[in-house]
Amino acid sequence: MDAETKTMTRKHGRHLRAPVLPDEEAAIKRNAAAAGLSVAAYLRNVGVG
Repeated sequence: MDAETKTMTRKHGRHLRAPVLPDEEAAIKRNAAAAGLSVAAYLRNVGVG
């Protein structure tokens, strides 16, 4: 994600929910932090590419 994308405000029309196990939640949060992203931004990047 470049600097211009990070500064844009996102207005979400939809929220997705996915059940995850506690260890999966921890891994997602850990990976997001390692990438310097919020969990939402991390999951968007992983899901959309």
